[in-house]
Amino acid sequence: MWRRLTIRMRYTVIVSIAAAVCSFVVSALTATLIHDHEVSNIRDEQARSVRRSGFVLSKGFKPPRPLGLEAYPQQIVDDSGKVVTATPGELNRGPITQWRPSGIDEMAEIEICDSPEYPGECLLVTALSVRQPDGRGLTLYSYAKAPPPWVSDRFALLAGLISLGLVATVGLLTWLGVRRTLLPVEAIRREMAEITSHDLARRVPEQPRDDEISNLARTVNATLNRLEELVTQQRRLASDASHDLRSPLTGMRTELEMGLISSEETDWPDTARRVLAGIERLQEIVGDLLLLAKMDSGRRGDLKPLDLSALARSEIDRVQRRFPPQAALEPGVRVMGDRLRLARLLSNLLDNAERHARSAVWVLLRADPDLRQVFMEVRDDGGGIPEDKREEVFRRFTRLDSSRSRDAGGSGLGLAIAREIAETHGGTLVAADTEVGARLLLCLPLLSVEDPGTSDFSDTGPESGGPDPSAPSGTAMAARLGQPSGTGQPSTTPGPDAQRALALPQFVGYFSDGSSGMRIHMAT
Repeated sequence: MWRRLTIRMRYTVIVSIAAAVCSFVVSALTATLIHDHEVSNIRDEQARSVRRSGFVLSKGFKPPRPLGLEAYPQQIVDDSGKVVTATPGELNRGPITQWRPSGIDEMAEIEICDSPEYPGECLLVTALSVRQPDGRGLTLYSYAKAPPPWVSDRFALLAGLISLGLVATVGLLTWLGVRRTLLPVEAIRREMAEITSHDLARRVPEQPRDDEISNLARTVNATLNRLEELVTQQRRLASDASHDLRSPLTGMRTELEMGLISSEETDWPDTARRVLAGIERLQEIVGDLLLLAKMDSGRRGDLKPLDLSALARSEIDRVQRRFPPQAALEPGVRVMGDRLRLARLLSNLLDNAERHARSAVWVLLRADPDLRQVFMEVRDDGGGIPEDKREEVFRRFTRLDSSRSRDAGGSGLGLAIAREIAETHGGTLVAADTEVGARLLLCLPLLSVEDPGTSDFSDTGPESGGPDPSAPSGTAMAARLGQPSGTGQPSTTPGPDAQRALALPQFVGYFSDGSSGMRIHMAT
């Protein structure tokens, strides 16, 4: 039953009960204070009256008449228990009680209930024992009905009405207050109920306040933004994947149809090779999509300490490439990562560089123990990446126009997969400034550097001596890394890659392996 009540009703019931309890406690305390005050006044008046009458009796005079002048009824009883005199109207009653003070001139107080003379009632009794000069002992009693704990029926009725009004007022204010508080929540609920997968541009209303409900609205809108981006990305992925899958399928279908039309003249082994090439392209795209799906699901892979230098060297030597990469790898650089995924990252970067290079590809790896970072560059001497396209190339199925005109094998997923692998390893992958070609910079957290030995890096300059003055400095490169894509103005706050690269060494654009007359140089 309780669970079926609305939040507004629950809060109203809880607050009303709390208000009723508080009202009862306050009323009880007030009644107790008033009751004690009333009892104290009765006792004081009784004490005064019996002392006056006792003074007269102790001097040997007859009992004062009439006793009716006192505020409360009195009785004078002798030692035999006989009523000597009493307040008019009380003469026909017997002794109010057999109890009396133990000593002469001693006054005592008592409360008696259900006495024979007053059955069903409680009396406040004050008694005083005196002895007259002739030796006669008398006891004076002053008695009054004890007030009830609720003081009086009028007070009880007044307290009940006030408590009831207070509870009703508090309940009504709680109902209205919770209703007003939950109005933004109801607006959020209505808006969320109307949002569908076909209309993700709608947002819930935000209040111009800084409270829990406003924070909820902002969080919901942020979640909707991410959801819209995800749905848009998924739709674009489905569209681009369909396009990229349809192209090889169409090519293979055309090859087979042309072969069937002139089957006798068709070179079937050659046709099979072309169809097999299309199948390999389909397998590559499907494999990339499967890997992206795994990374989108949050699966980080099997992270273990590994030697990135050895992994890079094995990946460079694994495939016979059109332009064998010239590598400068600092040995013993260890990171925490998934070997298969990092190998895929390096393979994608090398494939991308080879695809766009005109004559050479370079790979450089260096660890910076002070920054606790590993920096790897993969560069080529191709057409490069326009500054306003440096973020776009990392989107899924993105291929620049120049690559589309020359590229027969790229699916547009390589760099997107490489960046996502870098991010799942706590690193970054960006396209940085360079004089010639494209320069992709990978940053990963450093685990350790074991047995550096002799570094592959040389800090000697060109044959003319010294670093290349045209090479940008590490600080200049870091500033450029903080620029937003497509703008030439630096951002007011450096990006995370710029912050990591403040002390990053800048590799200049000329390399040498001794046989070709070029040299590798690093300027710090």
